[in-house]
Order: sequence, then C-alpha cells, then structure tokens
Amino acid sequence: TSFEFSAFLSTKAVGEWLFEGIVYTMLFVSLTMVVSMMTGSSAATLIFSFGFLILPAVLILFVQNIMDVEIYGYVYEYKDWLSKTYVSFKEEAQNERLIVYVIVSVIFIFLAYWLYKKRNLEVSGEILAFSWLKPAFIGIVAIFGSIFGYGCFAGILNKTGIIWVMPLGVASIIAAAMIEKKKFTFRGLLIPVIVYSVCALGITAVVEFDLTGFERKIPEVSEV
Repeated sequence: TSFEFSAFLSTKAVGEWLFEGIVYTMLFVSLTMVVSMMTGSSAATLIFSFGFLILPAVLILFVQNIMDVEIYGYVYEYKDWLSKTYVSFKEEAQNERLIVYVIVSVIFIFLAYWLYKKRNLEVSGEILAFSWLKPAFIGIVAIFGSIFGYGCFAGILNKTGIIWVMPLGVASIIAAAMIEKKKFTFRGLLIPVIVYSVCALGITAVVEFDLTGFERKIPEVSEV
C-alpha cells in the first residue's frame, strides 16, 4: 500500500502553515530589532523581546481570569480574545489578519532604523539606551510582577481581591528602578509607587463596589 501524503495534508494547508511561520518569524525578528535598539545589553534584548511577545497573552489571561473570579456573572472567554491577537492558519480570514502582522513588521523595521540613528553608540551594557524609556520599562516590569503576585496569592494562598497585585507589583517597581540605575537606592521611587498604587486601588474600587453596574444586571439564582 503506497503512502499518500495528500490524505493527511493538502498543498494549500502546507502553504498556509509556511506563510504563518514566515510571518511570525518576520514579526519576531523585526520586534527584536526594535528592542535591540532600545537596550545595550544582549541578555536584556532576549528577555525584553520574549516579554513583548507574550505580554498580550499574559494580559488577556490575567484580565479574563480576574474578571471571572472577581466579577459575579462574568463568563470566561479568553480564547476569543487570544484568537484576535495570535492567529492560527486554521481560523477563517487568517490571511487578512496575518497581512496586518506583515505591515506591523515593516513598521518595526523602520522604527528600529530610526532608533538606530537616534541611539547613542556608547550604551554598551546599559539596560536602557534612552532615558525616556524608563517609565515604560518600570511599568512593564510592574505589570508582570503584579500578575505573578496575584497568581501567588490567589492560586497558592487562595486569596481573592485585586488588591493582592500590589505587594509584588510595588516590589517589581523598586527592583526595576534599581536594575536600571545599577545600584541599590530608593531615590526617585516615590512617584512611580504612588502612581501604581493609585491605579491598583482605583481598579480594586471599580470591581469591589461594582462601579460599572455589571453585577447589578445579573439576576439572583432565586429570580431565575
């Protein structure tokens, strides 16, 4: 009995798979080019590039999980949001959305070139090649720290409440600032910590006191 490759995969499916792989590779390479122009550290380039790639998924899963746990009546639909960000060739209209990725990749390439022209060449070993990137760096580290912290308290210690993002979130801000400055110091941390705390407490208040009115629209079990 002869083996028929077409019985398992069609030429069209292989072509779509290759196109998807090429697009994702192009996106990753172009993003890495941008990141490499933002830092003078090879290790930081790898970490930042990976962080930017998984950041959308991490945020989607985190927000959806929090809403599912903290908001009464919310339905957990993370797959719909993920499919809008990470495209698979099995999905309908994937070619159209992958073309958007191609356009974004081209923009990244031009952005990397622009950063290269603006970049100070004497930044070897520095975490950040531009001082104006410091708020974004601290903010992104705080996001990852907050998510990890909430996961620890909610998952391991079985604690609920968005307020639990704060302990490791604040710690992440302090750590990020020290890493960027390459020294142990608390100078300049007051404003970032205050801004983060206000945002975290504000989001907590919105959810805890149902300021959006979402939970009030959900009928009680006895009313169904």
